[in-house]
Amino acid sequence: MNFNPLSIFTDPQMRELCAELTALGIEKASQRIQKYQLDQNVRASLLTQVQLRHQAVNKLGSQALKMFFTRDGMEQATRQQIAQLHATRFLNANATHIADLGCGNGVDARAFAAAKMTVSAWEIDEISHAAASLNLLNYPNCTVYQGDVTQLNIPELTAQGIDAIFADPARRTGAGKGNQRVASPENWSPSLPQVFSWREELQKHCDTERLGVKLAPGIEHHYLPADMEAQWISVAGNLLEASLWSPACTLPTANEEEPGPGRRATIFQGENQYDYFCPGNPGLAAPEVSETSELKPYLWEADSAIIRGGLLHLLAEETGAEVISKQIAYLLADAPPPAKWAPAVTVYEVLGSTKLKPKAVAAELKKLAATNVEVKKRGAEIDPANWQKELLKSLKLKKTSADNPLTVVGTRFKGSHLAVITRRIK
Repeated sequence: MNFNPLSIFTDPQMRELCAELTALGIEKASQRIQKYQLDQNVRASLLTQVQLRHQAVNKLGSQALKMFFTRDGMEQATRQQIAQLHATRFLNANATHIADLGCGNGVDARAFAAAKMTVSAWEIDEISHAAASLNLLNYPNCTVYQGDVTQLNIPELTAQGIDAIFADPARRTGAGKGNQRVASPENWSPSLPQVFSWREELQKHCDTERLGVKLAPGIEHHYLPADMEAQWISVAGNLLEASLWSPACTLPTANEEEPGPGRRATIFQGENQYDYFCPGNPGLAAPEVSETSELKPYLWEADSAIIRGGLLHLLAEETGAEVISKQIAYLLADAPPPAKWAPAVTVYEVLGSTKLKPKAVAAELKKLAATNVEVKKRGAEIDPANWQKELLKSLKLKKTSADNPLTVVGTRFKGSHLAVITRRIK
C-alpha cells in the first residue's frame, strides 16, 4: 500500500497521534513510536512533524507545538514578531481584507486573522496548503485556497472586497521550492514585475493601494521602487527578511510628520525593537562611507540589517566613524557608539594589530594573555574555524575561560591584509 504524505494532515487519527508524540518531546517520541505497528513511511512522517514543531518553537513560541509544517514551510516561516509587524502595517493602513499570496504554512495569515482582518490565502503546493488549512482552522475570518497566484485575477479579487495584498514569492527551485535559491526577482514566482503590476489594480479598485512584498534579504537595491519603503529585519543578530511596502503601508518616523519612502533597518534584541530609517528613494545606491587613515581605539561591527539595508553611511555620518577599507563594513571610531546606535553595532576595543599570519597572531595573543580566541573575517581569505583551532593550539591552554577572551579580526587595511586584535566590550 502506497503511503500518502497528506494523510498526516487529513487523517484525524494521525493528527491525534502527532499531538500525543509532540507532547512527549523528540527523544521520547522516537522511542514511543516504535511500539506502534506503523508503516515505516508513516513513522518517519510523524517523527518529522514532531521535530518540525519543536524546531519551530524558536520562531513561533509554544503555539508551534500545535501547528503543522512542511520542512520548507518551517524553515521559511516568518517569525512571530515579524508577522505581527506585517499585520500592524496593514492595520495602520486601515486594511480590512488581505489576500495572502503564497502563504506557505500560514504564519503571516494567522497574524492577519488574529488582528481581526479578513484573510484569503493562496498556496500552490498541496501539502503546504493542507498544513496552512489546519493552522488556520480556528480562524473563521480566514479562507485558504490551493492555487497558482500568478493566475489570479486581481480585479476580481478586489471586486470581492479584498483591499490589501501581501505577497511572498517563491524564491527556490523544485516542486517543494526547497532546492536552490533563485537569485533574480524576474524569475521568482510570482515575479517581482508581476507583483508590481498589481499596484495599479489596487489603485483602480480600492480606496488606496495597500501592498506588502516579502523579499530575499540580499536583494539588490536597484529593484526597489522609488516611492516604496524597503525594510530589513534582523533578530538576535541574524538577518531574516527584507520587505517592500507601498505608501499606504509605510510607517511614521520620529523625524517626519508623514511617512514616506526610504530604507529601514529593524533590529530585534530580546523583547526590544530598534528602528533606523533613511528617507528617500530606496532604489538608489547608498552613499559611500569615508575610509579611515589610521587604526582607532574601537572597531564596530554593524548589524547585518544596517549593512544590507544600506544604512551604514547614516551610522557613520551621525557618529563620525569610518570604514577600515573600501567595500569592508567594519567601522573604526574613537569611542563606543552613542546610545541611539548602540543596539545596531557590536563593539570591540582595539588592542593591537599584526600581520595576518598564524605565528604573528599567536605571538600577540600570548603577550596579551588570551584565555580564549574568536576569529572573524571580512575581506580576508581565511577559514575562521581553522584559524581558531590553530591559535588555541599555539596558546597551549589547558582549558579556555572567559577571563580574557580576545577576538582576532582578519581584514584589509591600506591595501594589505591585517589581523586586528580586539576585546569585545558589547
